[in-house]
Amino acid sequence: MQQTINTVPSRWSGWEDTYNLRVPLSMISGFIFQVVKMIFAKIKLTLNSLFYGIIAAILITLGEWSVFISMDLLKTSGLLPVVYPLAIGISIIGVALYSGVVLKEKFKVGQLVGIFIGITGIILISLQ
Repeated sequence: MQQTINTVPSRWSGWEDTYNLRVPLSMISGFIFQVVKMIFAKIKLTLNSLFYGIIAAILITLGEWSVFISMDLLKTSGLLPVVYPLAIGISIIGVALYSGVVLKEKFKVGQLVGIFIGITGIILISLQ
């Protein structure tokens, strides 16, 4: 849901993120959600979890920043409606394959059908 809210403005004609607020607003909202979740779940912070949390925050911020720059560039070239769904679809399929191949997780029939449908959808979008 957060990804959808963040990416919708990139599709509006004439809209520009003049002040580069998408990434900070996205990160602040995600941070607030995580803090509230930790409070209600009574999760205690350790130095180890804080260290990995900071590393993750840096990587996620860089990822968000690069996604928005890419989307803005794709929008100007008219490729956003095709390339963005492909990238997201490929990412989802990649995680599913990683789970099955590297982590050796077992897939149920419905999950395998979902992966097949996802791959089919990616192929059909790329043929447009």
